[in-house]
Amino acid sequence: MVADKALMLTASPNVRLIIEYDGSGFHGFQRQSFGRTVQGELEQAIGALLRRPVGITGAGRTDAGVHAAGQVVNFTCPDQMPLKRMLAALNRMLPADIVVLKADVVDAEFHARYSAKSRLYEYTILNRVRPSARESRFVWHVAKVLDMSAMTEAGALMLGSHDFRGFGSPERGRSPVRNLERLQITRRGSHVRVTCQANAFLQHMARGIVGALVDVATGRRSVQDVRVALEEPERPVSFSIAPPTGLSLVLVEY
Repeated sequence: MVADKALMLTASPNVRLIIEYDGSGFHGFQRQSFGRTVQGELEQAIGALLRRPVGITGAGRTDAGVHAAGQVVNFTCPDQMPLKRMLAALNRMLPADIVVLKADVVDAEFHARYSAKSRLYEYTILNRVRPSARESRFVWHVAKVLDMSAMTEAGALMLGSHDFRGFGSPERGRSPVRNLERLQITRRGSHVRVTCQANAFLQHMARGIVGALVDVATGRRSVQDVRVALEEPERPVSFSIAPPTGLSLVLVEY
C-alpha cells in the first residue's frame, strides 16, 4: 500500500516508483535524441505534474522491445504532494503502455541503478510449429523442437561468477565478470520460460544467454561451445541473440 503522506518541499525527498510497461512501442528505456522511450515519457509526465523539468534514474536500461513488470526509477521531488495523489495523477497522464504500480519515499542515498543488489529477468519462448497472433509481442516463436535436457545442461554451466563477454557486451573500461545467481528453465505446454537473476547484466546478456540456450537446444551449438565461451572468453564463439520481444525485467532487489 502506498503511504498517504506529503512530500515536504524543504526535504526534497527521494521518490521511488515501481513501473510496468509494454516495451513494444519504445526505443528502449533510456532517453534518446530520437524515438519514443520509457524514460522520456516518464520525465515528460512527472515534469508536467510538478511544472518543472525532472530527471529520473532507472534500474535497468532495457532495450527496444523489452518489457518490464518491476522496473524501478527514482527522482528528487522538490514539491509538496501526497504520494497517492502523485500515483493517480501520473497514471492518468501516462500513455496506456506505462503504468506506475507503486510510489514511496526512500533514503537520499538510494540510487535505482547503483543501489541494486540483483536483477531478475524472465524470457518466454513459444515452442510450437505455429506462431501466436495474440502473443507475438511477448514471446520468441521457435518452431523447432527444443531439447530441454541439453538446454538445462548448458544452463547449469552458466551459474556462478564468469566472464560473460561471450554472451553480452561489457561497457568500456568495466569488468565483464558477472555473478549469475539463478538460471531456471521450465516448460509448461508449448511455453518455455527462462528465469535469470544476476548481480548485474552486461548489455544484451540476458538475451545472449537465452539465444545460446536455444542454439544448444536446437543443435546449432553444443554444450561444449558454451563451456568454451565461459572458460575461454577471449576465444570467440558465435551464439544467437534472442529477440527482445520475449524478455521482461521482473524484479530489482535492493
